[in-house]
Amino acid sequence: MLQDTRRVQTAVLRTKDSRQGIIMPFDRGEALAVRRAHQYQGFWCGTLLGGCGGQLIDRVGRERIPHFAHRPDPRASAIVCRRENLGVDSADHLFIAPVISDIISGSGRDLCEVEFQGAFDRGESCTGLTLRNVRRKSLIAVQLENLDYESWRTLDRRYREPGDSVDWIFGPNVDTSRYLFDVRGYAIRIKCENEGSRRRVQIGVQSREKGPEWTEPSEWKLTDRGLWATRFEKVRKLSPAAADRKRISTPGIPLLCEEIAVTPLATRTRTNSTTGRYGVLADLTLPDGGKITQAYVMLNNSAEELDTKARYQLTPPATAEFSRRSLSGEERWTVYAEGIQALTQTDAPPAHDESPPNDTPRAADWLDRAEKADVSKTLQSILEAAQSARMLGLTKELQKHITKADSILSVRPDEHFTSERRRLAPYKKWLQEKMSPHSEPTPIPSQSSPEIKSTTISTEVASILSEAVDVFAKLGEARMAERKNEVRTLISRAEKLVADLGKTYGQSTLDKYRKWYAEKARLEFEFSHGAQPGSALPGRLKE
Repeated sequence: MLQDTRRVQTAVLRTKDSRQGIIMPFDRGEALAVRRAHQYQGFWCGTLLGGCGGQLIDRVGRERIPHFAHRPDPRASAIVCRRENLGVDSADHLFIAPVISDIISGSGRDLCEVEFQGAFDRGESCTGLTLRNVRRKSLIAVQLENLDYESWRTLDRRYREPGDSVDWIFGPNVDTSRYLFDVRGYAIRIKCENEGSRRRVQIGVQSREKGPEWTEPSEWKLTDRGLWATRFEKVRKLSPAAADRKRISTPGIPLLCEEIAVTPLATRTRTNSTTGRYGVLADLTLPDGGKITQAYVMLNNSAEELDTKARYQLTPPATAEFSRRSLSGEERWTVYAEGIQALTQTDAPPAHDESPPNDTPRAADWLDRAEKADVSKTLQSILEAAQSARMLGLTKELQKHITKADSILSVRPDEHFTSERRRLAPYKKWLQEKMSPHSEPTPIPSQSSPEIKSTTISTEVASILSEAVDVFAKLGEARMAERKNEVRTLISRAEKLVADLGKTYGQSTLDKYRKWYAEKARLEFEFSHGAQPGSALPGRLKE
């Protein structure tokens, strides 16, 4: 019977699916108090902690730090639990959720729905949680894991899709909050500290110039303007959104406002608490007669009593940004403008043959530009996968990727995507040579050398090759999406596979990803620790 030697510091009470978290204090006296208070309720390796759902026992000795451990099972030869985070912060989301719920109910709002995000079934930690008030169309999102800008924007759009207003709260070490500094001047943060068998929750406000100022949750209220504490009102008044909305940068392509007719789908704008702007869904009519349906129009000034059957015109300056969700494939246009005004007959958009000034793109060019950016990203991913297949000598895999790339490029003019076409050409030439009846046998990496020794592949080697192609393809996608943690995990998998195929095989490709990861880790360290650019990293970030 194998004993559990890991020190587990958090558990849940009563059942494996419980949302009532508990920590094992480091102090022996406090730990004994926990044992006495909860010994009849039972401790569990909670599923919402990424745990296995097994029962835990407390271990309070005189030498080692008090902790939980899995109850030994005499029928099992080993304890199987893939839970990654065993520390005191692994249950913070279970302590944060009731605190935010109390703020909502204490503000006279209805009971909300609470959802936790994270791959708990794979043993991973909670990455965030949301608390949604269905009746009042509002949502509070607590982000506990770092996200790159595009991932955060995608998540923000998804939360706002039902028409909800969203208030963001960030964990103490989550630097995603910096994306709000330019538009709001501040970000709301949350942290947990040990307090007996629980974690004490505090909420604060951080600006770019000043670190977080913490206060008790009892000072916070949820109002029509969002989540806020009155003691920080001065910070809100000095924010860019309140002081001068015109200084807020607007992403995307510049527009000629007189070319576009806007038909709102709602009678008034709604405040976007993240950006400080006012949003409304609308259909856009382009100068060539084309339409974009359900675009999200973001204005610096509010608009009331809109007529959903009338046509309006944007007040300059205005820009447009295109996005597409990687999973659902759903497309969305976001238009930014100073304001909106009703169109008269004389204000009607000009015919599509009237040329605008050369320095401003026509509205009809939006889709072309957005599609090019989207296609280029797809081709980059395919080329990464093709490089992996070529490196491993897998002709069928390479042919599949080339066919996919050709299907995309064949319907587009030859002068488009010239860089991608040049990168694809050597793979085509190599594949043609290998597919030729007079060519050399297809290279198969051996343990002693990356050179080809035989066309016969064992079942084991074929399995490793197939997995290696998949890992290198995922590495390319993760790097393009700037998912740093995923890149780190995939590098570890690739290193093992490369070692199985040959000591030097694929090292140059791996070095490229290692270098990218190290640079991202360095920038993250500098931001979170206030280090000077180029300063030395701790050992754990260099790995």
